[in-house]
Amino acid sequence: NGPVSSSSPSPPTTTTTYLFGSENSTLIVCCIGLLIAYLTWGFLQERIMGHPYGDADDEDAWFKHSSFCVLINRLFGVVVSSVALQFVPRTGSAAPPYVISLCALSNMSSSWLQYEALHYVTFPVQTIFKSGKVLITMGVGKLVLKKTFPLQKYLNALVIGVGVYIFLS
Repeated sequence: NGPVSSSSPSPPTTTTTYLFGSENSTLIVCCIGLLIAYLTWGFLQERIMGHPYGDADDEDAWFKHSSFCVLINRLFGVVVSSVALQFVPRTGSAAPPYVISLCALSNMSSSWLQYEALHYVTFPVQTIFKSGKVLITMGVGKLVLKKTFPLQKYLNALVIGVGVYIFLS
């Protein structure tokens, strides 16, 4: 066995193709698309759950079936992800169903509770409180799991909460 030659073949280079020309323009278009989608989603959520369909004093005039909204939301997600999987090659390993089911149950429960909360608070108020869960999660991680976070992480979480508050005020 002789010395390893430095002229060994280099790994093949891959070229990245961006949807909108460059990385920056793709990022900007995707961010704008997400903002439009989330604002539309929030407006529709609040409109459906927070406003009566007729006389406001009549209990039957209010939409009460949050589980239907969650079902439609999840069905739409299944359709979109099924279409996306037809165009994107699969990578990685598959997780066992029980692992995914815990995440799915948690996600569906939080969605249902989010719709139910719109009976009592507006969407902007709900968003402000959801942005505050970053600090709560960090606090629980520190107290329960004994994790340590640099001061910069706490400041970032605080800036996010304040930024959302200012944006929605």
